[in-house]
Amino acid sequence: MLGPVSVILPAGTNPSQTIQVRARDFGSVVPIRVRLVPESGDATTYDATIDNTVNNPATTNVPVTLPINTGVRIEVFTR
Repeated sequence: MLGPVSVILPAGTNPSQTIQVRARDFGSVVPIRVRLVPESGDATTYDATIDNTVNNPATTNVPVTLPINTGVRIEVFTR
């Protein structure tokens, strides 16, 4: 996917979730930032890396805490 993703976790859902991020054609270790932008409240960021030196595409899992019962936009970019 080439843009942000929007999600809403319903009441009763565990806010601790994992976001899988994929990188292709970098050929290096890629520093990334996952940014969660809720409909209300402050954005939060999570930093990680994807090792794209061996696998292409390469993936990594980023543990995050999502707000419950509110829309949140998930953005991922290199840093």
